[in-house]
Amino acid sequence: MYKLDHPVDLAQFQAVQRRRRLDQERMKRIFDPKVRVMGIDVQGLEEQIRIKNELKSIEDERNATADQVALETNDLLQMLDAKVAASRRAVHKDMDAFRQDHQQPHMRRDFDLYDPMHLKNDRPARTSDADTRNTVSGMQKFEGEDLEQQLRIKAQKDQMQVWSWQKMRENDADKKRKEEEDWRREREVMENNQRIQVMMEAERLQRKQVAMEDAMFNLKLAMEKKLKDAEHREKETEKNLEEIQLNVTGDFLTERPAPPQPGPHHLRIDAFKGMTPEQIAEIQATRDRQIEEARQRSEQQKRDEQAWAKHDFWVSRATVLMEREKHRAERERERQMLAQNQMLANEFKQRKAYMDKVVYTNPPTEGYFMQFNTTSR
Repeated sequence: MYKLDHPVDLAQFQAVQRRRRLDQERMKRIFDPKVRVMGIDVQGLEEQIRIKNELKSIEDERNATADQVALETNDLLQMLDAKVAASRRAVHKDMDAFRQDHQQPHMRRDFDLYDPMHLKNDRPARTSDADTRNTVSGMQKFEGEDLEQQLRIKAQKDQMQVWSWQKMRENDADKKRKEEEDWRREREVMENNQRIQVMMEAERLQRKQVAMEDAMFNLKLAMEKKLKDAEHREKETEKNLEEIQLNVTGDFLTERPAPPQPGPHHLRIDAFKGMTPEQIAEIQATRDRQIEEARQRSEQQKRDEQAWAKHDFWVSRATVLMEREKHRAERERERQMLAQNQMLANEFKQRKAYMDKVVYTNPPTEGYFMQFNTTSR
């Protein structure tokens, strides 16, 4: 028998697989119409890579900034957490101290119900002569007995001594506090008085200076007003004298004849006696002439407006005629273009019918197209 299961050459098998893989990749590139027809836009890809790198750098910067902000926020939160933890520890410490000082088990109202040392710490039947439990039927106290006299006297003396020492300390403290308050109050009063005196002195000097300046200014104003009044009175006196002199020596009082006028268009107001008939007639003639000129200008303006209106009418009529001619030419051009397009369409139909019926008489079948694109070679 022949042995048919020969060992496969691994290198040859890998080479065959590599060639098959390369052939498949080449088929994908060849059969892809976008790559085959358009090709690869290297500049566009480089631009996309550049934009992608810029976006990546911006994103990296944003991430770095966010990381920095996160670190700072984390540090701040850790600091706040530390503060909160410290405040909580302080609160717990105060609570523990309060419980240690004010919430001991022996301070509870019902501690006597479960006190393990209840019997040991229980009061005896008679603790003192003033014990309220010493009733007549209890037979714990008899006349003439005073068990706590010495202790009571000693306690009273000790209490009196403590009260005396406490009262002396309180009196000394009150006296010292009052002395300090009096000294502080006197010092504040002295400082306030000194500041008030300094301010009053400064205010007095300021007022004195302002009063002196006001007095000097008022004196200066009074002198200037006095000089101005004197000058005004002097000028007024001179004017009055001149006016009196002119009136006395003038043409009106002396009745001198009117002096000659300085020119045909210049008049002396002080010697004017009215217009002559010739001047009045000349003014009336000038007025009539101006009225006639105004009438002629108005008529000329009306004639000009009529001429312009006629010109505008003929211009608008010529414009309408030109627009009509333009529309007529456009319609003629469109008609010629339509006829030419119709002729070209008929020629295209004839050519297509010729190609379909004469030239392309053997159309390809499906088997013809199946023989293409079967391999990359």
